[in-house]
Amino acid sequence: MGAIPGLGEHTDSALAAVGFDTDDIARLRATGALGIEADHPIRRPGPERTTQ
Repeated sequence: MGAIPGLGEHTDSALAAVGFDTDDIARLRATGALGIEADHPIRRPGPERTTQ
C-alpha cells in the first residue's frame, strides 16, 4: 500500500477526468470553490505531518 494522498492532492486530475479544463479549474480555485489552497497553513507539512 502506498502513502496516503494529501488533502486535495488529486483535485485537479479528478476534475479534468470529468471534463473540466485548466481554465475551469483555475476559476473554481480563484473563487474558493475548491477549498483550502496549497499555501494555507493547514496544508503545509509541519512537524506533525510530513510528506514522503
